Amino acid sequence: MASALPVLSIYRLNKIKSSEARIGVTAAFTVTLAVLMGIFSSAKRSEMIAATATFAAIEVVFIGSALEAKGDK
Repeated sequence: MASALPVLSIYRLNKIKSSEARIGVTAAFTVTLAVLMGIFSSAKRSEMIAATATFAAIEVVFIGSALEAKGDK
């Protein structure tokens, strides 16, 4: 699951054309990650926040680079 969620999120974000929809999907995947980590891991709250923030940052960079490639700055 740890490797599937990032790959799935990038795959899904790549298929979406609308910036607003990409932001919504990013939020959904980030919440999903946080919930799954809370249920299935014994990580401390601070570790879960750090991992979730890192995951969201990677998705935002992907969205930004996709917009630049499209010419929608």
